[in-house]
Amino acid sequence: LFGCALPTGMGMVQNQLPYQPESRVGVFGLGGIGMSALMAILQKRPAQVVVFDNNSNKLSLALQMGADCAINTGADNWQTELAAQTEGHHLDYIIESAGSCRTIEMAFSALSRQGKCVFASHPAHGHTISIDPFELICGKTIEGSWGGKANPETLLQQQAGKTDNALLRRMMSTPYSLSNINQAMQDLADP
Repeated sequence: LFGCALPTGMGMVQNQLPYQPESRVGVFGLGGIGMSALMAILQKRPAQVVVFDNNSNKLSLALQMGADCAINTGADNWQTELAAQTEGHHLDYIIESAGSCRTIEMAFSALSRQGKCVFASHPAHGHTISIDPFELICGKTIEGSWGGKANPETLLQQQAGKTDNALLRRMMSTPYSLSNINQAMQDLADP
């Protein structure tokens, strides 16, 4: 959580997304990085925050945190639902952290013509994304992120007192003591 998810998710928002109060912002993928990005986005209070995932529990938690609407990307009509929730608008900025080429492409497709997608997911080496180059000519941008371009120590010090500790606890499924680190790593590896 402190070594990757918080610095990466929050850093992406602070260091890689330009921000305007009237912005519509989305988060694709509500794992540790996505939830951390969501917390940073909510601190900025944009006009609308839309979250995307195929896990209904994660979508519900994001709504409880303050997201305006949740879109289940497992549904065939997710784009129709997005249009309904945003009154036909596309999003200005999107953080993508779901981890697949497909979700990077989905996020890019949900952008407005001048929108920007920043992704921190890591599909397997050699996999490629497919985007229409005409969309780039029209002003859409896409950018990768390594660690949110953040200094973890500095970022976490800046966030002290701003981040709800109860939310951080909810992001952890099972706490482990340091003496159980091997079990924690095994549990992480097991599906």
